[in-house]
Amino acid sequence: MTERRMTMNPSPETEIILTEDATDHGGIARLALSSDSLSPRSKQLSVRHLATEETFHNLAGTWDALSVDIPFRRVKWCEAWWRHYHRPNTELMILVVEDNHGNVVGLAPWYLERSLRGGRAIRFLGSGEVCSDYVTILSQSGSEQAVAGCIAAWLTSDFQGKWDSIELDGMTEGDVFIKALVAHLEDRGALIDRHAAQQCWRIEFPNTWDEYLARLSRKRRERVRAFVRRMFDAKVATWHLAETDAEVTRGYEILIELHQRRRTSLEEKGCFASKTFAEFHREMLHQLWSEGRARIHWIEFEDRPIAVEYDLIGAQTVYVYQTGIDPDAVDHSPGWLSAIASIRSALEGGYASFDFLRGDEPYKATLRGEPVAMQTVLVTAPNAAAQLRRRIRRSIRFTKDHLKQRLNRS
Repeated sequence: MTERRMTMNPSPETEIILTEDATDHGGIARLALSSDSLSPRSKQLSVRHLATEETFHNLAGTWDALSVDIPFRRVKWCEAWWRHYHRPNTELMILVVEDNHGNVVGLAPWYLERSLRGGRAIRFLGSGEVCSDYVTILSQSGSEQAVAGCIAAWLTSDFQGKWDSIELDGMTEGDVFIKALVAHLEDRGALIDRHAAQQCWRIEFPNTWDEYLARLSRKRRERVRAFVRRMFDAKVATWHLAETDAEVTRGYEILIELHQRRRTSLEEKGCFASKTFAEFHREMLHQLWSEGRARIHWIEFEDRPIAVEYDLIGAQTVYVYQTGIDPDAVDHSPGWLSAIASIRSALEGGYASFDFLRGDEPYKATLRGEPVAMQTVLVTAPNAAAQLRRRIRRSIRFTKDHLKQRLNRS
C-alpha cells in the first residue's frame, strides 16, 4: 500500500489520506478523509468508484433513503435512464462515500461520456432530453461539506487526468452540496462557469381549495369558478384518473397523441418523436404508477380526450412532468381545464405542494406558482488540455453571439 497526505483548503484542520490498495474492491482506489469537525461515528470517509449495473440493485435501499423521495433522484429513475440511454461511449461513474464503519453517507449518481468535441464529461444520470429536475449529489443531512470535500479530493488526485469537465444541470440555485463541491474543486484549480437556467414553479398549498382560489387575482378566480361550474359541474367535461393498468396504457397513448399533435401544430418536433424517450417513459409510468409514485389523467369533452397530464409523485409533492392538448379544441381552454382539475385533486388529496417543474410559461405564475431558481454549472478540470478546450468553446460561443447580434441589428 502507498500513502500520501495533503491538507485540503479551506479547512486547515481537515486532512486527506489517499490510499491505494490492490486488495480493496477489485483494485479500485479509495480516498479517506478525517476531520475533527466530523462526528465520532464518521471520523474517516472514503470514496468507492463503482461502474457496474449491479450497483443500482446493491445500493437501492440506501440510495432511495438519501433521495428524500424526489422522483428524479430515486434509483429506479436513474437505473431505467441508464438502460435506455447508455451508449458505447458512456460508462457508469457512481461515487459512493462511506464512513469508517462502511455506512454510506453520500452518493454521486454520475456517468462519464467520451467524445471528440466534449472530451471526457461527467454528468448526472437522467440528463439530456429526459430533463430531470432537482437532481444533486445525495448526502446525509449535515454531511454535505465533508462529502463534497472527499469527492473533490478524489477527483483531483486519484481520478485526475481521467476527466475533462463536469456538466451539471437541473439543480436548484441554492443547492448546498453543489455549492460545497464547486468551492472545493475551484480551490483545487478547476475553472467554474455558472449560468441561470429556466426556473421551476411551485405552489405551496393552503388547507382548502377556497383558500387557494383566494390567492388568485379576482378576474382569474372568477374564471376558474366559471370553468368548474360550466364544464365540470354541468358534466360537459369530465376528468379521468387512470386507476387500472389498462387505463394507464390508454392514458399514455393519449399523452403521446395529444402532445405530438400540439407540437406539430406549433411546427415543433415534440418529445415523443424520440423513440428512446417514449420507451423510457412507458416503462417509468407503469412502474411508478404501480408503486403510487406516478399518475396520469385526462379531460374528455364530448367523449373525446382534449387534454392529458402525466405526473410524478414525491412524499408531499405532485410534479407535472408532461402534458398534451388537442390543438383542435383550444377554444375550450383544455390546458386550463386540465391544470385546474390537477391542482384541485392534488390539494384535496392531501399533498403539500404542486410543482410545474422547469419552464417559465406565464400560466404558472398566474396560477400562483412561485419561482424556484435553477442553475447549470460547468466545471473544467485543472489540466491544460481541458482548460484549452474551454477557451476554444467560449471563443466559438462569443463569435456566434456577436454575429447573431449584428444580424439582428441589420
